[in-house]
Amino acid sequence: MKFLFVGDPIPKLNPTGDSSLAMVRAAFAQKIEPYWVTPENLWLRGSEVWGATEKLEPFMKDRLPGTAGGERHHLGDFSAIFIRKDPPFDTDYIRLCWLLSLYEGKVVQLNRASHLLRHHEKMIPFEAVRQGYLRESDLIPTFVGSQTRAESWAKENGFSDLVIKPFLGHGGEEIIQTNVSGLGKLVFKEAMMVQPLHPEVKELGDRRVLYLNGEILADFVRMPKSGSIVSNLAQGGSAQQRPMNAAELDAAKRVGAFLKRESIFFAGSDMIGPLISEVNVTSPTGLRSMEKLTGDDHAAPIIAAVMALT
Repeated sequence: MKFLFVGDPIPKLNPTGDSSLAMVRAAFAQKIEPYWVTPENLWLRGSEVWGATEKLEPFMKDRLPGTAGGERHHLGDFSAIFIRKDPPFDTDYIRLCWLLSLYEGKVVQLNRASHLLRHHEKMIPFEAVRQGYLRESDLIPTFVGSQTRAESWAKENGFSDLVIKPFLGHGGEEIIQTNVSGLGKLVFKEAMMVQPLHPEVKELGDRRVLYLNGEILADFVRMPKSGSIVSNLAQGGSAQQRPMNAAELDAAKRVGAFLKRESIFFAGSDMIGPLISEVNVTSPTGLRSMEKLTGDDHAAPIIAAVMALT
């Protein structure tokens, strides 16, 4: 059995925290042959998508894998494809999804390319509201639109301190803390989303909840660096273990029910208290963080679940 992982170049990965590498190691443990390919090394010829893939060699934890040499394969050679390319969600990402979508129904995909095209991680909570799985009160108040209208929205709702995020951003990059008066002084290069600041995130952090086929696989709290509101691990945040309270668990389970309904196989939601911020379906992270907190290999059940589908 061969599994293909589509991701960024291996030398750019963080070997101590990368969830994709955790899945590769779990695949090796099941005697599966894992291969790696970057999006630029995929191409369409005739009716087949081909890849200049690299067969991976077994590797130690916290190390990058070596390769046993390049091999040319078409995607039908694989039992499963793990789409682990990190955002940004740009034209190259869209091209990747269009190519991979040709193999839906033929090769198991985690997650399906069509779902990655369909669902925007910052919009999924609102879709869950529209479908009745969440209530609007379960979400952090959010505005997406022009800068002038954002000011009006904040004033009308009595929001003074604000958090601004790029609508197509990822990994906690370019998050800005400001206030209503400062909002009009900013220059946006792209579409932004505006939310009220929840100051408790500085002391309590936010929570990453990982889902497998709609069920909660694991969860942990992400704590920002001192003085920061950005808790993403890629931006210097740290992981802690703290159980969910009843309200948090209820909201998290309802997110899982929505993901199950949408056939989104693997996802990670972000929560501040019981409030849902966004739901990552492109390349959710956190497996190694949970492993370091609990000693449990949470990549293993993902590989087992994919194997059951092949």
